[in-house]
Amino acid sequence: MALERCLGVPGQLWLRAEADWQANRVRGATVAALADRIDWLSHFDLQLLVQRKVISHASSNEASIDELLRFFRVVVTAAFDDVWLQPQASYRRSQHWTVDPYATAVWLRLAEREATVQLVGLHDYDPKLLRAVARELPALTLRPLREGFEEARSHLRSAGVILIYLPEIKGTRIQGASKWLAGRTPVITMTGRGKRLDTFWFYMLHEIAHVLLHPKRATYVDLERSTVDDNGDDLESAADTFARDVLVPKNLTARIIRARTHAELRGLAREAGVAADIVAGQRGYLTKDWPLVHRLRRSIDIDAELGQP
Repeated sequence: MALERCLGVPGQLWLRAEADWQANRVRGATVAALADRIDWLSHFDLQLLVQRKVISHASSNEASIDELLRFFRVVVTAAFDDVWLQPQASYRRSQHWTVDPYATAVWLRLAEREATVQLVGLHDYDPKLLRAVARELPALTLRPLREGFEEARSHLRSAGVILIYLPEIKGTRIQGASKWLAGRTPVITMTGRGKRLDTFWFYMLHEIAHVLLHPKRATYVDLERSTVDDNGDDLESAADTFARDVLVPKNLTARIIRARTHAELRGLAREAGVAADIVAGQRGYLTKDWPLVHRLRRSIDIDAELGQP
């Protein structure tokens, strides 16, 4: 107040300046205190984090840790373990692959960040409408991938579900994931791992099944599988069954198994109203005779088709 009397500058401005100074002083001290956690950074691909604008290229190690904690919305690295690493124990894990939990956490948080942007103007979640939307997706497999994906995104959005494409991060082996944002909004995130159209559409419907059939607030991260069925999880089995039955009518299953030529499989695909890749993938899964269907399951650079983030 004395400065206000002397200089004619309102006291509120001096108080705000004091608060800013104190905040900067404490912030600097807090960042400096992170020096003993520099080893934590070694778990992450820093080049990737710079590329994805998670941390700054010119940051010190301490500042990078601070930026990374802000990205994950946790106060300390121990909280990161509780929020982002421990839940991964409940995710479906392949018995055949080693998965990097830190890379998985980064991928999931990037997906969450993108989903937050897409909340604006989103309809409320409607499970009845989502079931109807799921039935429309098989026909989209006949479209060019980008066109089909964008239409699927639009349909899902009308049911209150956010669909995201996010290329996988090295070490994650993720095919797709489903998560509830703030406990209210389902988010499905897809990768292009495997570079097969049948796999891509199968996992999209697989994640839709998790949203429809399984508990809210749970996160499901589905990984690359081996060529044998190593599932053994009731929730995953239910999601698989839903995806298969929606993609191809069950009354065609026996004929798909009996099919011995590409011409037969293409004919069954026309009958089902889906791309031949889908029927070929179903036969490979049902019979484990993958060599027969290999040429029908087109390989495609999905990252290039759907664009890098």
